[in-house]
Order: sequence, then structure tokens, then C-alpha cells
Amino acid sequence: MQRLFVEWKKELKLTFWQIDDLLKRHRVSIYEYNQVFGSDWYRKKGFMYEQELARNSLLPNEDFELVIAALYIQSRVFVTQDDKNLSWRGELSLGLNTPRLSFCCPERLYEAIEDDFNLGFYRKKPNV
Repeated sequence: MQRLFVEWKKELKLTFWQIDDLLKRHRVSIYEYNQVFGSDWYRKKGFMYEQELARNSLLPNEDFELVIAALYIQSRVFVTQDDKNLSWRGELSLGLNTPRLSFCCPERLYEAIEDDFNLGFYRKKPNV
């Protein structure tokens, strides 16, 4: 049993190294919770945005952290498969003083890029 565990652990470490390598090759930035919510930006702006979401948002509060993190990294688009809630509620929930952030389902990402993210949300097109 111990031998199986050791083999499993080696495979797991190899998988983590492969994932790390893939992220580095594609220059994917990873932000830790503390970097966003412990930052000067959060104290100066992010907390205000979060309060705005708490008061006026249609978003479920469990999504606030995701949206705040997207604003922190100055994202232009938030890609989500949650087409029924997050994609359209997100755009409707951001106040006028909030930086522009489009919400998009993966199927319409190319269209959103071509539009330069002019729409607030890009939901799945209904099957016709």
C-alpha cells in the first residue's frame, strides 16, 4: 500500500510540474487571494466596487470575489460558462463608475474580440 502511495505521489508531482510548465509557456499570470484583497488597489478602489456590488448587484455574492479580481487585473472580458446568471447579471450589476468589463460565454469569445468587447455581455445564441 505504501508503495502505491509513493508511485501516486510521484505521478501527482509530475502532473503539477507539467501544469506549471504549461502556464509559464503561455505566460499565464496567477494571482493569489492576498495579492488582490490585500493590495493598495483594493483598499482604494476595490472595496468601493465590492460595496457597490453588495448594494446594487444582481450577482450572487459568491461571485463578487471573481468580478473584483477581474477588475484588479484590468481585464476587458470575463469568460464564463455560467450563461444563465453571471454573464448577463454581471454587466447589469456594474455601476457607471466601475471600469468596463464584458461578460462572455466561451462560444462567443471570437465575436467579442472582433467587437472590441463593445457589448456588456455575450450570451449563448439560442438554438434556432
